[in-house]
Amino acid sequence: PHHIDKLVNDEDSEVRAAIARHKNLQPQHIEKLTNDEDSEVRVSISKNPNLQHHHIDRLVNDENAKVRNSITFHSYIQPHHIEKLVNDDDSDVRSRMTRHPNLQPHHIDRLVNDENAKVRREIIERPNIQLQPHHFDRLVNDQDSGVRAEIAMRPNLQPHHIEKLMNDKYSYVRSKIAINPKYQEYIKGKK
Repeated sequence: PHHIDKLVNDEDSEVRAAIARHKNLQPQHIEKLTNDEDSEVRVSISKNPNLQHHHIDRLVNDENAKVRNSITFHSYIQPHHIEKLVNDDDSDVRSRMTRHPNLQPHHIDRLVNDENAKVRREIIERPNIQLQPHHFDRLVNDQDSGVRAEIAMRPNLQPHHIEKLMNDKYSYVRSKIAINPKYQEYIKGKK
């Protein structure tokens, strides 16, 4: 339809961003909007359910981190896209990927060992993520006290992890282990 053509080609990027969310865009409209010069338009089109695989490829590789961040939960995202985004240069993109439902064990390993403490904290916060014993060993010894406080709240700590966290130099970490039900079990077992 002519009115959609007009909006897709509007001089104002807010108009193009708004029409990018429209579910009945023609393929040529989607193509144009995924290549728009304005990153906010590309963010908007990344949420469109009618993207094809080549559009997703384009947006996963976008120069703008906000665009890459926005595409992380598109329903057509493929394993190779997940791989790329888990290893993205931008920590906000990697942080958002901690919430992705299709993470594989090697993705979890990558995120547990991320150089950014926020990413490590966020992977711990996800109750659906099955951390392995070596993840716990790594995270109870993390240099960041916020990461140690976060792991102190996980229900499946082993006794040696509890011991380590009980003796943490930061009271914040010790306070988190103190309220962990696993700690209560540990204390009962020590009596």
